[in-house]
Order: sequence, then structure tokens, then C-alpha cells
Amino acid sequence: MINQITQAQPQVKAEPAKPCVSKTFYQQVLDFVKNPFCRDHIDRTHAPKGIAMASINLAADKIMNLPGFNEGDKVEVDGPVWYNGDGKVDKFNEKVLDFNMRMKVPGDFDTYKVKDGKINISIKVEKQDDGSVMVTTTDHNDNDKAIAEKGNIIAGTNKYTIKGDTQTVTLAIRGSGKLTLTSDQMGDYSIDINKK
Repeated sequence: MINQITQAQPQVKAEPAKPCVSKTFYQQVLDFVKNPFCRDHIDRTHAPKGIAMASINLAADKIMNLPGFNEGDKVEVDGPVWYNGDGKVDKFNEKVLDFNMRMKVPGDFDTYKVKDGKINISIKVEKQDDGSVMVTTTDHNDNDKAIAEKGNIIAGTNKYTIKGDTQTVTLAIRGSGKLTLTSDQMGDYSIDINKK
């Protein structure tokens, strides 16, 4: 017989939300749009009636708010015409978004090495201490050759643009578990990424 000892957990009293520096709720929303990574922009206790606060997700635990996506998720990759594939969200937390995708491509591909008719790449966006991000694209078919570039994340309406000196990657949110990825590294192609 095993004796189980339970201890009463101390009660933690929730502290009221800290007021934001901005005076009005609307100014707080504008501040949030300018810098969505700051947790303290929106004081939820002073929201005017009729404003659905649930629609504003600060994604405090993720580097970007990508609804429906979590670390470990498997995804379908839908490229142009019949050039499809699969992938996985390897890491997704407050500092890193790292996902891998393998997909068929049309003939030769200038940017990435094609092996057995497919590219196999990882795209990693990692937040730096200075608030910028490091974007690293790794070509797994070319001895894990990596291209890294410092840049910034620009939050827009239902999309994030990761802009560096030589490349731009855009993740457009089409719904829960649905993204469209465009990158100047991939030319005119856009890729739909859908959670399985």
C-alpha cells in the first residue's frame, strides 16, 4: 500500500493588470500595432464595451501569433500546380519559429539544391536580444548549407513580414492552421502551409 501525501498549495492572488503608458484604449491598440511583441500595450480592464478583446491575441508565448500552429505540428505544403509536399513545425516558442518543408519543384531551382525532384529546407526565425530577428534558411539537400541574415518582423493585418537586407519572407494568415508563405528566395512562387 502506498501512502500518498498531499500538501495544500499556497493560494496565489492575481494582481490587477498594470495600466499602460498610453491614456486611451485606442492609443494602446496603435502602440500594439507598432510593436506587437510588447506584452503591456493593451490594458484589457479598460476596453470599451463592444470591443472583442479575444480578437486581439498578443501571442506573448510565441514569437508570432500564428493561430492553429504549435510546436511539433505536421503540415501539408501546397506549392504551385502539383508541386506539393509536407513539413513540420520543429520549434515554435517566444524566441523561435523553425519549420522544415520538403516539396516537389519544377525542374531546376536556382536557390536550393533539388534531390529526387524535391527541395528540403528549414526556415528559422529567431528573436535576438536587441529586438531584431535572425532568419536562417538551411538547404538540407546541400550539406545543410545555411544562409543567415539579420532583419526585423513587421506585423501587418493578418500577416508578418520578416525583412532583411537581401531577402523578405512573408507569412500571411489565411485562417486557423493555414498560412501562405512568399519569399524573394523562391521567386514568384507562393506556398500554402496547412496544418494536417
